[in-house]
Amino acid sequence: MASSALMLSTAACGDSSGPVCLPVERLAVEVEVRDAQTGALRADSARGVAQDGTFTDSLLIVRYEGADIVPAALGGAYGRPGTYTLRIERPGYQLWDTAGVRVIADECGPITVHLLARLSPAS
Repeated sequence: MASSALMLSTAACGDSSGPVCLPVERLAVEVEVRDAQTGALRADSARGVAQDGTFTDSLLIVRYEGADIVPAALGGAYGRPGTYTLRIERPGYQLWDTAGVRVIADECGPITVHLLARLSPAS
């Protein structure tokens, strides 16, 4: 009986009217921020930017992890595909940056690119 209900619910999604998109904009980029030596989460107190040509957006905390609700990731550029340069800085660590992060779109908006920033302690 349960498999019949599942078949009916998935069949309704495949009609010819196209995809059903949620009424929220998707992140273009999400960057998990960790200490390169210990692997500890370091998104707290981190700041970042995503830049695509003249467009610049601040990266904000978008994901938490663990029982202690520790900030885990920064994200931004909602609803906007493009080719990004990303920069993340945090006190006590070297600047982390990467360029050429290509975000493509499907029918509902950008397909979020997930990255890992391993921050190295400042010398």
